[in-house]
Amino acid sequence: MYDYHADTSCQLVKSIQATRLQLAHSPSPDTGLNAEIARLRAESSSKDLEIVTLQRRKDELKEDREMLNIALDSKQQELELVRPLTVDTHHDGG
Repeated sequence: MYDYHADTSCQLVKSIQATRLQLAHSPSPDTGLNAEIARLRAESSSKDLEIVTLQRRKDELKEDREMLNIALDSKQQELELVRPLTVDTHHDGG
């Protein structure tokens, strides 16, 4: 009985071994590639820093929103307390 998976696995192992040999015997990467890698790493670090900064700002805005909601609730409660006094004043004078 033919074992397709075993044959495929064997081919994959041989391919990996051949690639490793090529990498081991190949010359060092081009200087241009090293420069590109360094540029991409710097860009990645910059993006990571920007993400952290934006997350902090998001947290600050969330806290501001919560404080504004508390202030709004307080003003709404104050208005509910003042409103009956205003209504009674208008009825007494008329």
